[in-house]
Amino acid sequence: MVVPKEGRRPDWYGNLYEESLQRVGVVENERVSAAKWDIRSLGRRETKNGIDGYHVTWTTGEKTWEPRSMLLQDVPKLVGRRER
Repeated sequence: MVVPKEGRRPDWYGNLYEESLQRVGVVENERVSAAKWDIRSLGRRETKNGIDGYHVTWTTGEKTWEPRSMLLQDVPKLVGRRER
């Protein structure tokens, strides 16, 4: 944005997009997900950049590394069983 030195804004400032905007009457808050993210298994424990975590196999077949702190929030029983 370019503002003239005298501090006055151009006449078009603030109106640039008003013609393109539309008022929304109702917002539908429907959760859309392609697949349910359930954990199939917890793999080996590993520390990355000083953060403890586990290799996770998801029911979708995807394999990722997830921080232990996040897993403790989402699936504490599974982490507890793995750490026994």
